[in-house]
Amino acid sequence: MGSAWLATGLLLCSLAGCRGELTELVVVVDTDYAVPGALDEIVVVIEGPSGMAHTQTAALSGPDAPSLPLYVYVEPSGDTLGPVLVTATGSLGGADVIERQARTSFVRGESRMLFIRLLRSCATVSCADGESCAEAGCAPIDVPPASLPAWTGSPPPRDGGVEDAGLCEPVAESCNGLDDDCDGDVDEDFELTTDPSHCGACDVSCSDRPHSAGSCAAGVCTLTCDTGWDDCDGMVATGCEADLASPRSCGSCATACAAATPLCDPAMGCVSGCSPPTMRCGDTCVDTSADPLHCGDCDGACPEPAHGAPTCAGSTCGASCDSGWDDCDGMAGNGCEQQLNTTSHCGGCGVACTRAHATATCATGMCAIAACDAGWGNCDTAVVNGCEQTLTTLMHCAACGTPCAPANARGTCATGSCEVASCNPGSYDCDMNPATGCEGMRRMYYRDADSDGHGGTTMVVDATCTIPPGYVALGDDCDDTRDNVYPGAPELCNFLDDDCNTMPDDGLAMCGASCGNPWIVTDTVMTPIHSYCMNGNSLPIGDCEARTGGPYEVYLIQLTTSGRIELTVDSGEDYATIILQTECLGPVTVACQARASRWTSPLLTPGDYYLILADRRFNGVCPAGDVQVDVLYR
Repeated sequence: MGSAWLATGLLLCSLAGCRGELTELVVVVDTDYAVPGALDEIVVVIEGPSGMAHTQTAALSGPDAPSLPLYVYVEPSGDTLGPVLVTATGSLGGADVIERQARTSFVRGESRMLFIRLLRSCATVSCADGESCAEAGCAPIDVPPASLPAWTGSPPPRDGGVEDAGLCEPVAESCNGLDDDCDGDVDEDFELTTDPSHCGACDVSCSDRPHSAGSCAAGVCTLTCDTGWDDCDGMVATGCEADLASPRSCGSCATACAAATPLCDPAMGCVSGCSPPTMRCGDTCVDTSADPLHCGDCDGACPEPAHGAPTCAGSTCGASCDSGWDDCDGMAGNGCEQQLNTTSHCGGCGVACTRAHATATCATGMCAIAACDAGWGNCDTAVVNGCEQTLTTLMHCAACGTPCAPANARGTCATGSCEVASCNPGSYDCDMNPATGCEGMRRMYYRDADSDGHGGTTMVVDATCTIPPGYVALGDDCDDTRDNVYPGAPELCNFLDDDCNTMPDDGLAMCGASCGNPWIVTDTVMTPIHSYCMNGNSLPIGDCEARTGGPYEVYLIQLTTSGRIELTVDSGEDYATIILQTECLGPVTVACQARASRWTSPLLTPGDYYLILADRRFNGVCPAGDVQVDVLYR
């Protein structure tokens, strides 16, 4: 919070007695100048309707300096509400720097705020009578009372925006002690410890001091004096004010010439008279053949050249050009007219800056490469030979150090990009992508007749990039006529090797007694058999000896067309010859067939596999000399 004053000259009562009154004008004064570096004092003068003026002065330096903004609380001394003229003046070292005026009136029964900002942008602005400089330039000093914002007890934010009486409107950050861009930081874009334009504080400049060049270190200005000058008073503000050719500081700050030797010879010190080649010019012995201030005679001061310093040689004026500048046209009148950072005058007059296969630049005063021409690179990083490397080689393809070496191929970079010139034997460029080279290889493909993703081993072709239709890369199908038989297929209870591991029905529980869970044995003697064993040339069937008189012979046949199961029992044989088809049927009746007899099933259509089981014993079911036949079905 800033400092507050009470304009007692306009009041009818004391501060303690009238703070509760409603009719009030609060004058708020702020600035974007750096304090105390650029402003060290603000004076506020308030003149009431009667012409009585009240003045408040705020010293902005020292331990007791008030904080900004400043406040002046003003109340009317009678019934007259205006006008009230406010003049705010900022000064530095007793010299006025900036002034602003505003004129308004009280609003009866209300507390209003008049905000005045002393702006750096107004320092050189001269306004007409009745106007004062504000954010937008010159504006009338009269402010309508109705436009004054209500006083809420707190000032507007110290931002660099317009007089908004409360809203921070961002503008570009300036060095002024304010948060101009409304980001919560003040003067964050300025380094006050090293910036010669804002050294230690905003607007404290180390430059433009007499006879010197300034720099900033640790927030303190340091001067480098011109030749023949010195800083004898130790004040940065006065620069290097002492002329070392003057008798008051002859050769050094500590040397003052006395009456016996009243003249100053910069080379000899204090002397009684001038010796050749010098001559007396005032109180100084001057070599007019070499002194640029007295070149040829005492009044022959050499003109200050553009971008340089005057010189005198042989009593003739010349110029010593600043670094980076030169007198390339030989005309003394325009000084050192040529900056030495162009491609025509790079580091010296007439020194051209060109580089092979490149766009050259001399922005720093030295010839450099701004950009290489298309298809060329500065691969050795040397500037003198420009962009020496073409980027169309196998070692430098499109960029320095980028090889062109596609896999399994011979590459080419003739067009500036890596491509496949030819594939190595046995390799093929199938995807036409140089990044993968010749990624395709000739290989074998297998016919997949049942379209289960696994081919058989009988029909094989070799191909390169494209797999022939109906062929696959895997040739591991043990039955390429059934799409549910392949490596990894689920094993079914069907006496088949569904998963191609050479073991039919492996890993399965006992087969159930329905078409959905296949293989049931129907007979009238014993319960169905659910485990199997091998016997002779039969398929797996087990627990043969568990049945009276076993074992059995089992036959598996598949019909590919409609047909019947026909069982013939030859005379003197104990087994049957069977023809079977695939179909999921209901139970087949047990047949007792005598030797040299035949049993025929109903007409069947193609379906699942069928089994026939022949018992070589009678088991008390069939008459003596007959054979019991059990049909296993799914």
